Amino acid sequence: MGKMKVYLGQLLDEWLDDEDNLEKWESNTLTASDRRILLAHWFYKASMKALQGEAKRKYFEHAGALLTADGTDDDLLIKLEGAPAGYKVVIR
Repeated sequence: MGKMKVYLGQLLDEWLDDEDNLEKWESNTLTASDRRILLAHWFYKASMKALQGEAKRKYFEHAGALLTADGTDDDLLIKLEGAPAGYKVVIR
């Protein structure tokens, strides 16, 4: 989820573009509760943007969440870092 930081930064920048918000930020008048609520909204928006399209499937594949109980096609999903090209994982 490396793009999350980028998307969160963009949302912060957009929020700070409003003069009233910039004043609140610089004068430190936002309460802790306000900051938590803002961060929750930004996190939701950033995660929805990060998980658009095929990204969801890629995250599940990377986490190993799509491996099957019987091992069908698991060799297509398991890619060992540093393994030579064409190397297949055999699970018995």
